[in-house]
Amino acid sequence: MTKHNHKDIYNYNKDTNQNLFRLDSSHHQKYKIVTATEDDFANHINWQHELDEMIRLIGSEGKIIIKCGNSLTHNMFSVKNFLGRRPGIEVSIEEESPLWAQKMYKKEQWSKEDLCTTTTFHIKRKNLEIYQDKSWTFAIL
Repeated sequence: MTKHNHKDIYNYNKDTNQNLFRLDSSHHQKYKIVTATEDDFANHINWQHELDEMIRLIGSEGKIIIKCGNSLTHNMFSVKNFLGRRPGIEVSIEEESPLWAQKMYKKEQWSKEDLCTTTTFHIKRKNLEIYQDKSWTFAIL
């Protein structure tokens, strides 16, 4: 396992940015690992925007680690689907750890909170140079 400097890791949670879920662009392409493990990602309302922002925080290559259970709107399958279909990246799963399965294997008691799965995604960004163009001052969506 590679040892990382704490400056290489960004801990993203649902309270990270209340302003349209976008961080200051000075954070973009600065981190090797972005984590969203403090709270259940299934509780994030605008999760697609947040996931897109997490991708922007990674340089040419890095990891996103997400803890996600189930909600009425999405779950880990939704996250995998979003990443797998997103243009401009190559994604693979490095590790997946369902806590409930580990506890069942050990014959331990498990609860609803244990239904979350923590997944580590390896992300390679393509055509990164188009995001580094400083001539853009704003974008219209």
